[in-house]
Amino acid sequence: MVDVICLGHLTRDKMQFYDRKLERRGGPAYFISQALADQKILPGIVSVVDENFNKSLYGVDTEGIKVVDTMTTVEITEDEKGVRGHISLYGPTIDSSSIPKIYLDANIAVVSTVKDEVPLHLIQSLSDRGMIIALDLQGYLRTTNGKEEAITAAVMADYIKITESELEKLTSEETLEKRILQLNSEVNAEAIAVTRGRKGVSLYHEGDIISLETVAVNGVQTAGAGDLFFGHLIGRIKQGESFKEAASQAQWYVFSKLEQRLAKLNEVKK
Repeated sequence: MVDVICLGHLTRDKMQFYDRKLERRGGPAYFISQALADQKILPGIVSVVDENFNKSLYGVDTEGIKVVDTMTTVEITEDEKGVRGHISLYGPTIDSSSIPKIYLDANIAVVSTVKDEVPLHLIQSLSDRGMIIALDLQGYLRTTNGKEEAITAAVMADYIKITESELEKLTSEETLEKRILQLNSEVNAEAIAVTRGRKGVSLYHEGDIISLETVAVNGVQTAGAGDLFFGHLIGRIKQGESFKEAASQAQWYVFSKLEQRLAKLNEVKK
């Protein structure tokens, strides 16, 4: 049995570090699963990948990763500064048959998509089973009817992650605080996390909005930082911590992970 299922796309991130080319595991489902595993919470990934993926590298339960013989994954090319030069988006549909039966006893489902590969009816099905739904809205905003699909998905979610730029597109208000309140008035979520890159994160919970500054780590790319934050936040909440304390701890967790990346980058420079 797993504690949390992580549904969504995985990536093969091709990184250019000075004169070296590296390939790294990535994608929201991966980063979120790692943030949970670091807290001794057992995650299971539900995704569809191509034959180039090595499931044994993920370090978590991968029974829910289906391997097919066609190109399915997202490939992201970045330089050492985190500048993305190429993003190829393709997310195959994840249906109910993709979820192992032993995963259905999990009490939290985290949905993070590249587009709409997790259908809305599947989210509703998981919610109907009594699972807490934690949702990253980015993928649904990329669809043809982005705003409509995003709101429909968000109504089913207990916890929502959205970037500041995505929130601006989804709402009509002029300030960040008013945009957060507008979104919550439409979806009535337990909590909303608005990631703001190097400006930190703003959080809505029980009528209050708080902002936490980013603990800066200069000279390192930050891909996946928002997913690491969201995964750690959900894990802390699952263990009974208050929302504010969970968010604060999640910020420090991300700082520690970025410091680890910086250390590895310095090794590559040598």
